[in-house]
Amino acid sequence: MNVVVQHLESRQFLGQDGNWVLTRVAARLFTDWVQAITFCIQKSIRTVRLVAQKEPDQQEMYFYPFGGDPIVKAERRKLRKSLARSQQLKAERRVIQARIDGLLAASKENKKQVPFARPRVADQGPA
Repeated sequence: MNVVVQHLESRQFLGQDGNWVLTRVAARLFTDWVQAITFCIQKSIRTVRLVAQKEPDQQEMYFYPFGGDPIVKAERRKLRKSLARSQQLKAERRVIQARIDGLLAASKENKKQVPFARPRVADQGPA
């Protein structure tokens, strides 16, 4: 498996001489992921992704060793939106619960205002 280094923003590939080139054909080939990551660390290159092709079907695989994966960014954005919505719903629930508590307290006060009257039972003497 051959691995090449691709710049995240310009989509150019790391060339043989250490410069960025436009085509993958002119790119520097590494034999594995570890060798490519080690090279990037030595040269202080961080805004890259590693691209490898599987030989039989030529399917590309991407690896983001220093972050910047677009799928992770999208999931993080979605999680932040969900968290903000959850906090908004909790605040609304607290407001509704406060209104319910107020109504219950008012109902209790109204009941206290009405005196309790025992029903009169006819006087019955000892049997």
